[in-house]
Amino acid sequence: MRLLVTLVAVSAVLALAGCGGDDSTDTTGSTTVEQTDSSKSQDRVPATAPKRQEPVVEIPDDPPPDKLVVKDIEVGDGDEVEDGDTILVDYVGVYYESGREFENSWADDVFKDRYEMGSGEMIDGWKRGLEGMKVGGRRELIIPPDLAFDSYPVVYVVDLRGIE
Repeated sequence: MRLLVTLVAVSAVLALAGCGGDDSTDTTGSTTVEQTDSSKSQDRVPATAPKRQEPVVEIPDDPPPDKLVVKDIEVGDGDEVEDGDTILVDYVGVYYESGREFENSWADDVFKDRYEMGSGEMIDGWKRGLEGMKVGGRRELIIPPDLAFDSYPVVYVVDLRGIE
């Protein structure tokens, strides 16, 4: 009952706040206008792909590359990732030189599965390697030390399950 009363009160306050006149000249306060990012497509609808079976990460026999290597294992058919998007992913990460796994979102719920592109919460190799990927796709990223963390070359296989 208390929750219902609170909801009704909040609704009334919001309704009254929206009942002002135009925003032209209000000398008693300021008007905040919410701006939208017009560079984003207004037609994008959040969509997710189903969780797939965990991949096996294979390390090439060659020495680690000096540049980022991006390989689409499977191209998705959904929207493409853009800077600023929040993405929903599954991933496995292994060290290039030893093949030892260090991250696995399939095996451990501790690992995060949502990231904001360009926010600084991911390594540069992910940001560069995931831009343009389509929802439903699976991509391999071979990331050189300068774009990874701890200065080790790494290999990730990433499934893009959604853009929020």
